[in-house]
Amino acid sequence: MVPDSCPYPRPFSDDFADCPDYEPELYLPTSLRQAPLPPVWTCCHLTIGEIKGERGHLYARCLLGGAAARREALLRKLRGPRAA
Repeated sequence: MVPDSCPYPRPFSDDFADCPDYEPELYLPTSLRQAPLPPVWTCCHLTIGEIKGERGHLYARCLLGGAAARREALLRKLRGPRAA
């Protein structure tokens, strides 16, 4: 597993709460013919990563980084702006 990959199964359920950094965002997908598909919950920190040296091998990447970076982001969020 790549260090900055999201370790949680997707799509996220309506009551997903396993990741403390999870910030829900509703994704409204469409088919190749632009027909609407059922909406799914995703995270605003989730993006696409590509395995280094393996062109086309994609994974769900957390923009916050690996586990240590996600922990630090949570601590910054809990401390609030006054701790800067």
